[in-house]
Amino acid sequence: MKYTFLGGIRLNEHKGTSRCPIVRISPPSVVTIPMSQHIGAPCTPVVSAGDIVDKGQVIGIVEKGLGCPVHASISGKVKEIVSVNNSAGIPVKSVVIENDFRDRVSPTVVPYIKALNKTTADEIISIVRDAGISGLGGASFPTYAKIQSALEKVDTVIVNCAECEPYITVNHRLLLENPMAVVNGLKIILKALGLRSGIIAVEDNKMSAVRMLESLDLDPKMIKVKVLVTKYPQGDERQLIYALTGKELPSGKLPADVGCVIFNAETCAAIYNAFSTGMPLIERIVTVAGDCIAKPSNLLVPIGTPFKDIIAFCGGFTKAPKKVISGGPMMGIAQWSLDTPVIKGTSAVLAFSEELDNNKKQLSACIRCGRCVRNCPMHLMPLYIASYAQQDDIDKCEKYDALSCVECGTCTYNCPGNVEIVQYIRVAKSKIIERNKQKATAAKREN
Repeated sequence: MKYTFLGGIRLNEHKGTSRCPIVRISPPSVVTIPMSQHIGAPCTPVVSAGDIVDKGQVIGIVEKGLGCPVHASISGKVKEIVSVNNSAGIPVKSVVIENDFRDRVSPTVVPYIKALNKTTADEIISIVRDAGISGLGGASFPTYAKIQSALEKVDTVIVNCAECEPYITVNHRLLLENPMAVVNGLKIILKALGLRSGIIAVEDNKMSAVRMLESLDLDPKMIKVKVLVTKYPQGDERQLIYALTGKELPSGKLPADVGCVIFNAETCAAIYNAFSTGMPLIERIVTVAGDCIAKPSNLLVPIGTPFKDIIAFCGGFTKAPKKVISGGPMMGIAQWSLDTPVIKGTSAVLAFSEELDNNKKQLSACIRCGRCVRNCPMHLMPLYIASYAQQDDIDKCEKYDALSCVECGTCTYNCPGNVEIVQYIRVAKSKIIERNKQKATAAKREN
């Protein structure tokens, strides 16, 4: 049986890099490590210019509130602490480290030796937090907090291997090359939550990964491999929960509210790595692809490596790109500088030429065809939200539940009128959120 959800679309996948083994990039000469790579409070640097740091050493901590520590991804000398624009164009305080190429490992990096069956949930949460692990699927929510918030609330753990964005093949290669890291990470999560079984969910365009998992002779009562119909956006948590359990996640609610918790496959591997080696999250797998890339690849990249270095490692550009994207083509962010550093949430770097990026030749008007309504996985009315957003009618946008939009881009992708629907909805959402904040602030003052 294959599992699916209502709505969504079938995309041209462009998964050619699924045949490319993961290769460790040549060590960068300089890394720029942002102090904010996660949802929550930014880190405060605990190093200064001129300090010598080791690989895996803490260089930024969150003093209070939600957040993850940040670690040095190479050994070397702190050159400076400056404000650098991240992939979203937001200035973030960052630690710049010059590589000494000695690859010294911090003495704090020590494997966890206590038996898992004697390890408490609090100990697991502490190790995951200290390792600086945040969701590697793109949302970047601190993983320790996700585990903590799921305690005694959930009965279903799902490992998300849908990887429904075109071009990206990070999870596919991970399952082919190191599946036990994912499995063992899941087992650690199950121990923390006091559960006996979990689900690894894989789309049916990755049957080689399914076969690899089946060849491991896993206990089917503990590890259940379930195959999903390949459809975008299957990787969204609401669609994944509905496909596997039949439960609908109401707007404004978290997966734990319907008894579920979801972790990305690479996040599970990072958890296992933190236990087995003691190394915090200092590197990640990045798919580098697109028609401008000389040698599309899957690379293991230190956090803080500039995009230009990984593109150069892949042979550079074969032709001038019109657009370089951080992430997938559906939900990724177009870049204006190749100096942008890889962060924990960077799953891909894609470069597209004028010929490939020709889906929007000119703007037009909505023709009321209904495609956006038919394909919306959240069952919204995108055409109305976009129309009211263009008129700056924020009340109507909120009435039509703009905040429930997950910004998957299926509406824009399918629009024959070439209307940038999702961009209008993004603008409307930001205005609604800002207005609601102002209302809440005013209400507090009155009280």
